[in-house]
Amino acid sequence: MRELRMSDPEYRAKMEEKERLALEREKKRQERATKKKKIALAELKEQLEVLKAKAEAGDQEAQSQLAERKQY
Repeated sequence: MRELRMSDPEYRAKMEEKERLALEREKKRQERATKKKKIALAELKEQLEVLKAKAEAGDQEAQSQLAERKQY
């Protein structure tokens, strides 16, 4: 039965289009996830730079937070 459906060019085109759309959605999902990770990493780097600047300025709390982060 499946072979009979796959021999129909209209059905085959419909299934190929469905697969193409699914692949396209997955690619977009991965691109969004990658973009989100890059943004999160940039924010963490920025926070670390601010923390380092505060620690160098003598902020005790910033120094302790920086020491905690270095443990990981």
